[in-house]
Amino acid sequence: MSVNLGAAAIRATGDKLREALDPVVLPGSRVALLDFPLHSNVGDSAIWLGSAAYLRGREAEVVHRATWRTYHPETLRSRLGPDGIVLLNGGGNFGDLYRRHQQLRERVLADLPDHRVVQLPQTVNFSSPAALDAFATSHGRHEQLVVLVRDHQSRDLLSGRLANEPVLSPDMVFALGPLPRPAAPTQDVLALLRSDHETAGPRAEADALGVDHADWIGSRWDGDVSLVDRGIDLVGRGQRVLPDVLGGSVDGVIGQAMQRRAVREVARGCRMLTAGRVVVTDRLHAHLLSHLMGIPQVLLADRHGKVTRASTLWVGDHPHIRQAGSVAEALTEVAPLLRVGGGPGAAG
Repeated sequence: MSVNLGAAAIRATGDKLREALDPVVLPGSRVALLDFPLHSNVGDSAIWLGSAAYLRGREAEVVHRATWRTYHPETLRSRLGPDGIVLLNGGGNFGDLYRRHQQLRERVLADLPDHRVVQLPQTVNFSSPAALDAFATSHGRHEQLVVLVRDHQSRDLLSGRLANEPVLSPDMVFALGPLPRPAAPTQDVLALLRSDHETAGPRAEADALGVDHADWIGSRWDGDVSLVDRGIDLVGRGQRVLPDVLGGSVDGVIGQAMQRRAVREVARGCRMLTAGRVVVTDRLHAHLLSHLMGIPQVLLADRHGKVTRASTLWVGDHPHIRQAGSVAEALTEVAPLLRVGGGPGAAG
């Protein structure tokens, strides 16, 4: 019974995502999807796959894709035409924590003042009110900008500062629906903890307690992934000098390579997570992918609180998901979760 109820809840959250996004991405739209994650954060690849799944469901024509390095306004305009929509990949980089991605966002808004630009669901985080004011003054009045946000705090930060009010939405990963576990667990606990500047510090506590832990950023990739990355980057940047008549076919090749890479990265992350009967994590997409696969878990807070805010709003109370304020507290929550079997992913 709980398995089917869990899958139904995941699908209902996917419905909320579509309710937020459908009014701005009409069926059959001609779109560009920008800011492909050419890095090892599995969560961003999961977001990209969710976006691709959503666009297939809308029968949208994706005519162009680019990373922050391969973005070129003339190429984008030539692919889109006058009525195309620009979609910016979702995630947690809206603000000044990740300058490259924010600079891409700001360049697109400046370069395409007459196109609809849709920011897929993001968490907003600026280091200061002055930084937020500067963005709002320079780019917030773009009349066709629609920003989807994953939590109330992000909505409140942008409310009244944009030409159009921000829209609350679940993360794009919910477009994937319930997922099967790729393998049986091999250990009781898998601790997947942030190793970057967004961590609140649980890795040091885990070390002190003798708890094994990993992160999916910087994990060793299979041998050909770096070659794929170089190909996507070089061919993407090469579009600036290729004759436009070749552009469509080049875009198709790049799109296929991006899709395969994103699938590979998400598969890598799911294999890591499924090793544990229980997952302990402070990463939002380790939490969300575990949720889609039905893996019991204990959540720790990240530095900025985006994990707990998004989880509270879109996952809510769940008997197989606990929250803890420390690694030591998380370990006390593990024992009852170890007795839990199945999950929404098992239902397909």
